[in-house]
Amino acid sequence: MQLPASFSFLRQGKVRDVYEAGDRRHLLIVASDRISAFDHVLPNPIPGKGKILTRLSNFWFDRTKDLVGNHKFGTSACGFMPLPPNSPKSKGSLSLTPNLNSAL
Repeated sequence: MQLPASFSFLRQGKVRDVYEAGDRRHLLIVASDRISAFDHVLPNPIPGKGKILTRLSNFWFDRTKDLVGNHKFGTSACGFMPLPPNSPKSKGSLSLTPNLNSAL
């Protein structure tokens, strides 16, 4: 996924990629279509998995926000970056969260 220069790549997990926003106060988490099992990333991604994972997570974050606080800031990076037009890899798979390390 191509991001503006104001975003810097931080790390790649088994199923999510993490970028730091230019303001250093937010993180952009991108759920990928990679799949892992028993701590191994499998060679064939599942198309659309990142979008489903993000929607499922956001459903539960919204559903339980009155019970316990969570890190969800938004599901769009509109205020931080223009998304590539019709980008299936990014649309619906983004989460914007506070960067807790920036407070240290």
